[in-house]
Amino acid sequence: MRFNDWTVRGREAEVKTVLELFASGARLVSLVGPGGVGKTAVARRVLESADVQQGAATFWFDAELHADKELVAQVDMIANLFKDSPAVAGVPLLLVLDGAPSPSDRREQRLGELARELLDSNEDLRIVTTSRRVLRLPFARPVEIRPFTVPADPADLNSALALVQGEAALAIFADRATAVAPRFMMDLPTVISLLAICRKLGGLPLAIHLASLRSSALPPEAILDELDDPFPLLADDYSLVAPARHHSMQACIESNLEALLPEEESILTAIASFPGGCTLDTLRDVRIPRSDSVDEQPILRIVSALAEWHLVRPSPARPSGTRFTTDPLIQAFVSAHRQSPITLMRQITPKLSEQFDAHVAVKGSGWDDASAWVEDEYLNLLKLIQDALLINDTHSSARVVHGLCRYWRHRGLLREGLITAEHVLAAGDLAVEDEARVIGVVGGLRAHVSSYTSAYTELARSVELWRRVDDPGNLAAALVTFSAAAQEVDGIDSARAALEEAMSLFEKVGDRWSYARTLGLLGAVMANDPKELDFARKCLEETSALLLALGDRGAASLPMEHLGRMLIESGDLDQAFPVLEYGLSESRSLRDSLHTSAYLNLLAWGESLMDRPGRAASRYLESLEIAVHLGLKARAVWCLEGLEEVLGALRSSELAALAGASAQVLRDDLGLEYWVEFCCPRRPAKPAPGAASRASQIVQTGGEVWPPEAVLTRVPAFLSDLADTGARAVAANKLERPAGLTPREIEILGLLANGLTSRDIANNLVISIDTVGRHITNIYRKIGARGRSDATSYAFRMNLVPDVA
Repeated sequence: MRFNDWTVRGREAEVKTVLELFASGARLVSLVGPGGVGKTAVARRVLESADVQQGAATFWFDAELHADKELVAQVDMIANLFKDSPAVAGVPLLLVLDGAPSPSDRREQRLGELARELLDSNEDLRIVTTSRRVLRLPFARPVEIRPFTVPADPADLNSALALVQGEAALAIFADRATAVAPRFMMDLPTVISLLAICRKLGGLPLAIHLASLRSSALPPEAILDELDDPFPLLADDYSLVAPARHHSMQACIESNLEALLPEEESILTAIASFPGGCTLDTLRDVRIPRSDSVDEQPILRIVSALAEWHLVRPSPARPSGTRFTTDPLIQAFVSAHRQSPITLMRQITPKLSEQFDAHVAVKGSGWDDASAWVEDEYLNLLKLIQDALLINDTHSSARVVHGLCRYWRHRGLLREGLITAEHVLAAGDLAVEDEARVIGVVGGLRAHVSSYTSAYTELARSVELWRRVDDPGNLAAALVTFSAAAQEVDGIDSARAALEEAMSLFEKVGDRWSYARTLGLLGAVMANDPKELDFARKCLEETSALLLALGDRGAASLPMEHLGRMLIESGDLDQAFPVLEYGLSESRSLRDSLHTSAYLNLLAWGESLMDRPGRAASRYLESLEIAVHLGLKARAVWCLEGLEEVLGALRSSELAALAGASAQVLRDDLGLEYWVEFCCPRRPAKPAPGAASRASQIVQTGGEVWPPEAVLTRVPAFLSDLADTGARAVAANKLERPAGLTPREIEILGLLANGLTSRDIANNLVISIDTVGRHITNIYRKIGARGRSDATSYAFRMNLVPDVA
């Protein structure tokens, strides 16, 4: 019996299944799975358990060691094992046939014959085989052995140590590492590195075992770095009695691949060349070598054979079809030792590009399916960009970057998209239309992670280039993106002109969906002009109706951000909440983090106006977590300034100051003075009390400029205590807001007492004069005032009048 004397981890369920099958009458159980998954280790545990629990006489036969012998000789050798055993007659016999067939010798039929011959000659015999393929015998019961799953990274040391105890992949590494490096210590960074190692090794126990043996010389982070070229590292210098296929991962994989048929090798190489695998439809474009055994429709049969040998894994493709992927180590082996992947990429790229163009052109209700296709092919598309640049095909790279922009925004992959687009732009030698594509993507993504002011030049350049090539559809799209920067830098009139020109172009090319979306953005822009609020509301309502008529419920929810904002500003909170809650639900269902965060902020603003600062703080905090995760600095300013206000209302002056300082640091970095985002209430920057210096602000935030970790770390603990302290704070806060006045009403009352007219107040707060009138009516009713003089006297008496420079 040739196996390592290492502890077997994490296979209790599989061992139990095998024993239960034998208990139910099965006589032949086949352990199947890819090379290196631990079939031999499971067979060993089955043998030990049967010996201890059932008193069976157990035997081990290494089929790989005796593969060169004839069937009769093998039967005789095994019979001699039984004959020499001291087992008592009638005692169950359990035989393990280990190292059975691989694609290299295709001897599963012979193994089946051996098992049948042995079972027919001994009724007390039960057999366990280890195989990479299910034995094709009607009485064989397969048990699949799969790679270990690898959990997400832990948040703290206690969670990390619990994972080491509970997750088999980590336990294996810890066992072996401690054996060869007794001073090996577990801390949080080490566990996170180990998890990354296990992911890179595809959860294969043999690979994890071999990597761990290098702990005598390398720390985990160095092992992880070495796995960029994995095979020199993954070799065993310790267990010389192990089977040859267990001495290294390269030997293990070579034993799988060394005698594949030419057509099988071509298809496996194609699949392994794509990090995201290949769909069956795409594989049909691979030019494969023909052999006499291949008919006119070989692809499905070839991939079926590869799947039976556990060299590829099938899974449902989206929106339809089947996708085939390989393990990371097979990808690495094929890349290093088989035909050039770039050759196969060139074969498949035209079909992939054709499919990509069709999917990214989808608008409206079909985007969900198109987005699912892009998501499944995303890693392949990134590779397509890289490989195209290697051969100076900047046109293909630019088209893919341009097509991925909407996906990057929708999935919140803003920083990754920006880095990729900047890399293509830096490659140079771009045609005019390709430069227009890429610089527009760079500007649009930079605006989200920074500000539209910083992206103004790039977005303006994109518009200029599209005008030069006379492409009305792409020019219109560039104008829409540019309008946001135009609003911040040039003002509302410039943004309106850009959007109206875009609408005219979309109408010209017959793009009703884009026309409707642009109409909604026009409404959002005009909502910032108190004189145009009726026009703005009409635009937003018409946009929702047009998009619903086109069957796009998700897009129809987006104008509701701005409609909800308008309702809040006009004091119609009862109408605003249902609109915003609906939009939030739709954004969550679409996994649209960007707009989910915006809806959370608008709802938080409404909650604060309803004297519910605890709820407001929770929503702002959730939005801030999204903003930090996505790298949305301007959005984080909005969240932090909202938190500053509601934390102050909750009597947490220290945390309020922390949030305010964090917001000011980010404002300074981005150069934000007034406008933050389309759906954010327009508000000026508020210097910290005492005009604190930037250095002192950074000290106050704990030295963190970005992300605002101190806020995310400390505020949740404070909010969890709101059941008691929060209730008292709210009660105290209401006493500070006499007569039930809302914060907006106190603000208007103070301006009124300072002598501002209703029009001055409207201009100062960027709301309509009608809205000001409604607020003043509510103020008079709440404080019992008969007119402006009564209201002014009340404001001074209650110390509600701000200083006005």
